[in-house]
Amino acid sequence: MENISLDPNDPMWSLARSMENTVRTIRKARGLRNPEDCVQGSDEHEEVSVEFLKDVMRLMGEDPNEIDEDDEHGDLGVGATG
Repeated sequence: MENISLDPNDPMWSLARSMENTVRTIRKARGLRNPEDCVQGSDEHEEVSVEFLKDVMRLMGEDPNEIDEDDEHGDLGVGATG
């Protein structure tokens, strides 16, 4: 997979930030916690972060519960060391 580095002046940067802020706002309106609402490094922070990322995937039209056929380990890259 290609490593993509976005410049803050890149339009994709703005899109990514907008999507992130949209998910944060919707979660807050629904009474759900965002990662910054939890103690970093705690089990709760990890759980909320995973749910946050699943919501971002849903916003992009993806099913976060569907395993990508290209992901040979079935873990979406979680735990990869580099």
